[in-house]
Amino acid sequence: MDSTLAGNYFELFGLVQGFAIDLARLDDAYRALQNRFHPDRFAKTSETDRARSLQLSTHINTAYATLRRPLARARYLLELAGADCAANRDTEMPAEFLVEQMQWREAMESAGRAHDATALRDIGRRLDEKIAAYEIVLARLLDQVRDFEGAANCLLKLSFYDSLRRDLNGMIEAAEDLRAV
Repeated sequence: MDSTLAGNYFELFGLVQGFAIDLARLDDAYRALQNRFHPDRFAKTSETDRARSLQLSTHINTAYATLRRPLARARYLLELAGADCAANRDTEMPAEFLVEQMQWREAMESAGRAHDATALRDIGRRLDEKIAAYEIVLARLLDQVRDFEGAANCLLKLSFYDSLRRDLNGMIEAAEDLRAV
């Protein structure tokens, strides 16, 4: 493998390993690497070079997608640290947290049944604030405290909120589509 592509994803893009990263720098490094290794640049080379270019381009895309998304970046950091990513810990969640998740869902479903895009967007703003707060905690746990168990638990909670947000986006879109008709 090309020496510039050796190492972990952070090294690939010339970033300091951590949750809090410079996304503009990531984007710039990604474009530079894709420009250098894109398969179109190797269209007139040997089959081996074309295959290698495709492999490198795929690796670059995977690394970029992982670091670009906060939850994927956190999972990757936990993986690098050899920590449990808390993928199967749903039963360990505190009851208060699970009740809160049900309350979010009930509010979303109520507004969704009413096709109330304004109420859904308001829920989205509050949910975005909650997600941002958890991302700040996650960054501190990963980058400063280096509490990987705590970070894994925070990541699991953040995953719940992320799931709510994705579902909410669909509800907002459906409510807005109905308003447009």
